[in-house]
Amino acid sequence: MRARIALLVALASLVSTALFAVPLAWYVRHAYLQEAGASALGRAQSLAAVAAGLPGTGQELADELSRQLVPSLGDVVFLPDGTLLGRRLAGASAVRNEATGQVEPGRTPLGPAGRDQAYLIPVATPGGERVVVAAVIENHTQWDTIRRIWLAIGGALVLLPLTSCVLAHRFGRSLVAPVDRLASAATQMADGDLSARVEPGGGPELRRLGESFNVMASQIATRVAAEREAAADISHRLRTPVTALMLQAESLNDPEESARLLESTRRLQSEVSQVIERARRPAVDERGATCDLAAVAREQVDFWKPLAQDQDRRCAFAVNGKQHRVDAPADEVAAAVDALLANVFTHTPDGSDLSVKVDERRNGPVTLAVTDSGPGIRPEYLRRGASGSGSSGLGLDIVARLAESTGGFLRIDRPVGGGARVTVAFGRPGRA
Repeated sequence: MRARIALLVALASLVSTALFAVPLAWYVRHAYLQEAGASALGRAQSLAAVAAGLPGTGQELADELSRQLVPSLGDVVFLPDGTLLGRRLAGASAVRNEATGQVEPGRTPLGPAGRDQAYLIPVATPGGERVVVAAVIENHTQWDTIRRIWLAIGGALVLLPLTSCVLAHRFGRSLVAPVDRLASAATQMADGDLSARVEPGGGPELRRLGESFNVMASQIATRVAAEREAAADISHRLRTPVTALMLQAESLNDPEESARLLESTRRLQSEVSQVIERARRPAVDERGATCDLAAVAREQVDFWKPLAQDQDRRCAFAVNGKQHRVDAPADEVAAAVDALLANVFTHTPDGSDLSVKVDERRNGPVTLAVTDSGPGIRPEYLRRGASGSGSSGLGLDIVARLAESTGGFLRIDRPVGGGARVTVAFGRPGRA
């Protein structure tokens, strides 16, 4: 932002300086050249007045005019026979030709390029002689001065915008610093640090913005804390019926059925404990957590296999590749695998086969594919809260959001032979 402010100030300074410098450069050129012309005209008129009062003729007139000349100033006189009195003059032959003919008073160019000019004034002396008085306008001297002034103007045209740019960049810190602090605090909050606050500063508008941000951050932190406590309280209340369920499982007469129910109940108790722990744990603590997708998926499949056997389902598990670490916590990945398997058991009839495959794609994500031979999944069930069997409809949405948080995706398609296949791609650590 400071760079943009400095650039805008530099452009404004450049435009304003140019609007002043261009007319000034034109005025300097016009003024100096006009001054040179006026000086030459004055000298020519003075010399013409002197020549008009000299009564002599021939050599006498030439000697008298020579005494009146100041050759260093560029003043010359052409006699009727073409003789030049004064310094040697560039373009003298052109002026001499005009001196021997009819000469109109005024300026005439001198030299091959016509850069210098001279004022010519024909004069008739009292002795009947006709001479031409010439005062040279030496523009090259004036042009040297004009160039020096133009160089100074050009330097100012470059120096002023650069100076204003440096000053604007330095003084812009006081304006940009509060915005940088606000952006930094917002980034901290986006990363899960709900304690991030900003020190209000800068102008009145930026100060009000900083104060509003702090109020918003406090409200968000309060509401998140309340929701975490509410989730923890609800989960804690579930422990009592889970404990009762474990006692009932232990009292079953069938040892095998009792052991299976106890295992499921212990798993439920573990999940409740994890919910309480996660609810009380700041979200920022989970950043950077990774897990082995193949290991987690294998553990979840092993848990569901007894139920698959009871429902006469064939349950296959396969792993392809060696590197299966994904950019997500193990408990969340386990919950995602559970949600996908639960969908199969809930939405497909008994006897429907299922398979789970973890696949490593070279230079790509690690994928988890859950395939069943049931009736398939309609795409609209991806919408959060949508379900075709009276359930919460959150399972697929939770899995999709977990995959997207790692830079992956969730896709539903229908494999050859019917059924449904849910493919979940997880980003690898450092690639999400």
